[in-house]
Amino acid sequence: MTQQWLHFLEGAAESLDRVDGEVGRRVPLHEDRNNEVLDLWLRIAITHRYSAADARLEEFLMTVGRRKYLEPLYKELVKSDRRQARANAIYVKARPRYHAVTTAVIDEILAVKKG
Repeated sequence: MTQQWLHFLEGAAESLDRVDGEVGRRVPLHEDRNNEVLDLWLRIAITHRYSAADARLEEFLMTVGRRKYLEPLYKELVKSDRRQARANAIYVKARPRYHAVTTAVIDEILAVKKG
């Protein structure tokens, strides 16, 4: 099932002008527990400003520590000033939970000052 969801989302992501709320209601991907599927869904939600996924995005960033999932999400978040501020706010809370390798990468993405 995972491969089918990934295939569907990868195909749909390129043609969407925005994430359709109807899709979100009928196919509750924000509730998915498969990190591969959820990571892709959340990246699409960020790109298309689908605010219904905001709470799930924050939960994911707070509970998942793998750089493989976090790096693309943070990269997508920093593409606008408003989302950059949100990314920074979440990261302040989530950073202590991340592995050192992950924090090094996310620090660079968010231009975190060390010191």
